[in-house]
Amino acid sequence: MMKHLLPFDPYGSLEGEIHDVYESIAEADGPYKANRWMLGQIVRSIPSAVRNTLYWGVLMVKHYSLAALRNFKRNSVSTALNLAGLSAAVGTAIVMFVFIDLQVNMDEFHEHLDDLYLVTYDAQVGESMQTWGNSPLPLGPMAEELDVDVVNAVRMSRANAALRWNDVIFDERILFVDRDFFDSFTFPLISGTQSMFRDGNGLVISETVATKFFGDEPAVGQDLFMTLSDGTVVGVGVSAVAARVPTNASFRWNVIAPIDLLEEVGVDFNNWGSFARGTFLQLMPGADVPAVEARLASMLPQAQAANADRGIVALNLENLKSVPTRTPSLRQSPVSTVMPFSAVIFATISVLVLLLACFNYVNIAIASAMQRSREIGIRKAVGSYRTQLIAQFLGENVLLSLGALIGGIVLAEFLFIPWINSLQEGPIFELHYLSNALLWVFLAGVLAVTGLGAGLYPALFVSRFQPSRVLRGAISAVRKKRMSRFMLVTQLTFSFILLTTGAAMLKNAAHQRSLDWGYEQDRRFVVPFSDFDSLTRFKSEIERDASVVQTASTLEHIGQGEQPLVYTVDGEDQDANGMGIGFGYLEAMGVELAAGRFFDESRGMDATNAVVVNQTFADRLMGDEEGAALGQMIQIDGAEMEIIGVTTDFLHDDLIFGIDPLVMQIAQPEAHRYLIVEYAAGQAESIETLLESTWRELAPFRPYKGFSQDLMMDSYFEFIDGSARILLFISLVALVISLMGLFGLVLIGVTNRSREIGVRKALGASSWSIVRVMQRETAVVSLVALFLGIPVSWFALDALFSLLNANVAGTEAFILEWWHLLTPVVIMLFAAWASTTAGAYRGASRKPVHILRQFAS
Repeated sequence: MMKHLLPFDPYGSLEGEIHDVYESIAEADGPYKANRWMLGQIVRSIPSAVRNTLYWGVLMVKHYSLAALRNFKRNSVSTALNLAGLSAAVGTAIVMFVFIDLQVNMDEFHEHLDDLYLVTYDAQVGESMQTWGNSPLPLGPMAEELDVDVVNAVRMSRANAALRWNDVIFDERILFVDRDFFDSFTFPLISGTQSMFRDGNGLVISETVATKFFGDEPAVGQDLFMTLSDGTVVGVGVSAVAARVPTNASFRWNVIAPIDLLEEVGVDFNNWGSFARGTFLQLMPGADVPAVEARLASMLPQAQAANADRGIVALNLENLKSVPTRTPSLRQSPVSTVMPFSAVIFATISVLVLLLACFNYVNIAIASAMQRSREIGIRKAVGSYRTQLIAQFLGENVLLSLGALIGGIVLAEFLFIPWINSLQEGPIFELHYLSNALLWVFLAGVLAVTGLGAGLYPALFVSRFQPSRVLRGAISAVRKKRMSRFMLVTQLTFSFILLTTGAAMLKNAAHQRSLDWGYEQDRRFVVPFSDFDSLTRFKSEIERDASVVQTASTLEHIGQGEQPLVYTVDGEDQDANGMGIGFGYLEAMGVELAAGRFFDESRGMDATNAVVVNQTFADRLMGDEEGAALGQMIQIDGAEMEIIGVTTDFLHDDLIFGIDPLVMQIAQPEAHRYLIVEYAAGQAESIETLLESTWRELAPFRPYKGFSQDLMMDSYFEFIDGSARILLFISLVALVISLMGLFGLVLIGVTNRSREIGVRKALGASSWSIVRVMQRETAVVSLVALFLGIPVSWFALDALFSLLNANVAGTEAFILEWWHLLTPVVIMLFAAWASTTAGAYRGASRKPVHILRQFAS
């Protein structure tokens, strides 16, 4: 121990003197006293040993850091390439982490998350079993009274309503909930209290809404007027202002109102046939969930009796943590969808992009090390140990990786994440540095992978250089070329696959925008109403204008949602989508007939006993025999309905949902809520002005919400365009990183052949002739990558579009053609050529005397 505590003593004289003193004490006074003396020396030596260790340790770190910075400056090109490539990869990985973390930790902020359960029901429809997320309104309060394990029941319903404060009017999407909502769900309030909402008749609004209405004035206590869906005006106050809803919330809101306000619009909370969008039960911690479900079964007869057409067979409980992942198969879920498969895809892509950056780092680090071979040889010749060289190079790698980590955070925070947020609606991506400990674990892991994992191989490689061979110029990286080329081929192949996928997705997005929607979406304005009287008055006013070609009203409108419908054929229940429409609606929308006729107001039976179906429904019913469905009878709610017409398929929802069987029947005029206005060509601006001015005259306290039908799928197109752009962006990042690796491989070749290049130039060879030699070598790598990447891309994209096209029946599918890969191939070859040329010319343009001088003895 004493030996380790002594200061550096190359000759061991101090250690020998201490040993002599110890021996003399032991001989004179015995070993016990000698040991006590030695122990005292050890204790007295510890403070100075600690000081020396810290001093020399800091000095060593300082020395290595300064050496690393000098090396970075001396090799600025390779440093910049490594730093840029790693920063881009780290930034991409951080974005993917935020996306995955958002999905994995959905709703984690709720204090009672483990005890919150959504009531769902299973419905037998024909041969299929469906699970629904909505539930009868009386179920929640009854469950609260029935079961001692139920702490709280919270029902939710969403509706549009206009809020007015003085002369300020905004239309808001309002979440109506039971008054104990904030006892179960954790949404912090920044002013006001839960009890004010529970006991009063006010709203809870978000910070955004508070600022929008009241500016800097206090919001709590302000009085508002709420205009409900049927035009009823209710006076309400502001009970509280909530902090911004967390980004990982599965349901988002701006305004919360007591659900009992819906009694003002005639909602019967005792009617088992009326449904809430969702009912959540907060159970006692550790409650027996199957036992609670068994007790809920006692309410099943009431639900079945009031909803015979729904086929309800069971009531279930689903924990809130798992509901978002169930949303794709859970009909009318009250929460947002989470796609675990997409998280896996993005995680895989981010890991691969990071690996590409590490491969690139290894290639360029080896090239840089070869350029420093003389320095390494001299250091080893004067006595440096291999471990010291490894420590130095690993230290440089960690320092560079730390800079790349900082660069990646900056890119993610200020460039990547804001850009991605601008491409999508819904939850926004954010970096939470203080509240997300997992983010720091992830960043530490990235630093370890890039700094230690990627830097270990180059450090081991350079530490094996033999001084004698280095100093006489015999060192070569020829044996390392095979691994470098393998890594580069892998990089370029993966980059090409990503590039072709992104380009193909953009082409698919453009293709979908060009599809025929199956009806006339141009020259149509749609105006929604809360009541039929307002619709009638509005219609009478605008029909006086000569620019209005025709109008039609309807209950449900194309693109604004249809209702699930159960019909019966030959005693067997089947599910479809249903639309309640008005006379003349299909004609006004330009829907085409495939067979039969449209509804005719002069035929009395059409209003009650006739339906028009789409081609998909007709094919399901009678096969593809043309016109065979006409005259067939189906039962809806026990009434016999005759199919009088078959329309060609038209897009009645986003393409992602495909074209489902659709049944259209006449709805009572009093229930109509949409007015369709067809106008003359070239009159869009004047008609929009007419509609807005007429609305202000007839409904001055409600905001105008009319829209042009050709914008119906804009949000869907923006989503698919944004997804394609994000994928294309990632592919370009991967390509740039791969090209940096190609640049590094060229540098290795230039370094290995420096003597040859110097001799060639001394004998009169031009720089470009040497560049062409290097281009021939790297062209092989690029062509091998294309040879591997083209078939993989083709089969992967073909499978992908086959899957996507399966959901767009009735529309022209996107067909992958060989020339779709042509542009990525050209981009790949040109980029590889440019990178190779830049790297080769950088080495070949040096003067012969400078090249040969480094080999002089």
